[in-house]
Amino acid sequence: MNKQDLLLDIHVTYDITAAYLKDAIDETISYVDLAKLATHLATKHNYMLLERFAVDFLNHVEEKYSKLGVQSAYIKIKKTQAVSSTKYVFVELERKFV
Repeated sequence: MNKQDLLLDIHVTYDITAAYLKDAIDETISYVDLAKLATHLATKHNYMLLERFAVDFLNHVEEKYSKLGVQSAYIKIKKTQAVSSTKYVFVELERKFV
């Protein structure tokens, strides 16, 4: 499969009380870590479907961040070069963990 550019929108909902009270980065869900996770999955797996990539990403978010009280996660994956007559095509999934 050829390498393709993807644009991602990622939203994660969780209780920030502990991070706020302690002013501690290790009590947060880092957007840098989320970006690294998405990049790792996209580059290390040969996904044929955006849906499979989205589900794997949400599974990893739940597994990695459940101890921080993640409540939900959302990912929208845009593929900009899939169909020539469109700006992009996309898949979006949301999962509630509580």
